[in-house]
Amino acid sequence: EVYLVSEDCLVNLEEIIGKLAVEDTTLRTFRRAIGFGQNVKNDIVPLLVHAKDSKILDPTIRLLVNLTVPAECLLPVDLVSKSEIGRHTIYELNKLLITSKEAFVDWKTTKAVIDYMKSILEKDSKLSVQNCDSINNCLLLLRNILHVPEVNTPGETKPAHSTSLQNQILWNLFTQSVDKLLIYLMSCPQRAFWAVTMAQLVALMYKDQHISTLQKLLSCWFESTLSESSEDNESNTSPPQQCSGESSPMLTSDPTSDSSDNGDSLTLGWDHQCTQIPGSSKMNTSISKEPSEAELVTRMGTEFPTQIIVARAIKSHQIYHQTMGITCAAKHPTQPAHPHD
Repeated sequence: EVYLVSEDCLVNLEEIIGKLAVEDTTLRTFRRAIGFGQNVKNDIVPLLVHAKDSKILDPTIRLLVNLTVPAECLLPVDLVSKSEIGRHTIYELNKLLITSKEAFVDWKTTKAVIDYMKSILEKDSKLSVQNCDSINNCLLLLRNILHVPEVNTPGETKPAHSTSLQNQILWNLFTQSVDKLLIYLMSCPQRAFWAVTMAQLVALMYKDQHISTLQKLLSCWFESTLSESSEDNESNTSPPQQCSGESSPMLTSDPTSDSSDNGDSLTLGWDHQCTQIPGSSKMNTSISKEPSEAELVTRMGTEFPTQIIVARAIKSHQIYHQTMGITCAAKHPTQPAHPHD
């Protein structure tokens, strides 16, 4: 089957965005109609996954950002919830958010967003204001999706090895090297456009993670770092290159970052490929195959994002500072002292 984008798709997207901007701010009837028709899952998300033209992708992401705005940002929840109509409105708005989050469990959705940001970064060395807004909208979409709370149905029984929607989405994001992308965006001159959004996104990635586990992983990492440093000083050897070519450490996948630092190795279900820095001829982080549900159950535990997030964040932080040190040294070389006559 081939997904074909309609010729009037762009016009329809802009029309929907326009109607959302002028909808009833009390009942939000147009937004609720989209949720009732399951349009996010059936129409908008498939368009995000299959569309390749940036002229279509950009308004699609803007529309999804609008539809995933938290209910508390749309209505005064405390006031509206006092009436029966208000409670029903809040219920339908939250239902729209939950169905949107469920649609983003599919790895293809997050990959489409990540790949779109990478395509913008590799296209132009100097980002325009429109490009910066597009990157910020991608980060806003990821932030909104991760912000959606999950509802536990009373009496519902889950399998022993089941994972939450939040953990599944985080798993997909980190297998697609979102940490490398975020580190690279931090170093961009235009980072002021998305700094606040990125801070909110990172905070949501660490949300509900056990502080004791994070502290344990940090302690193990510091101990292993000191041990490796002493061994490197004795052998005076450098580690082998992970990827050939002039690849960016911020956007290059690192196999060591997929293992927790407490000795428990987590095997990812997808193979990483080396990616190149923006401005090079090609930059692509692809997924070799989509694992079966049984493989996901056996490979993923309930708390797997904790180890991946901390291990990869620490590794990326280390690489970032090493790179910045090399850059600063190149910009400010040591000047030889001039002998006095």
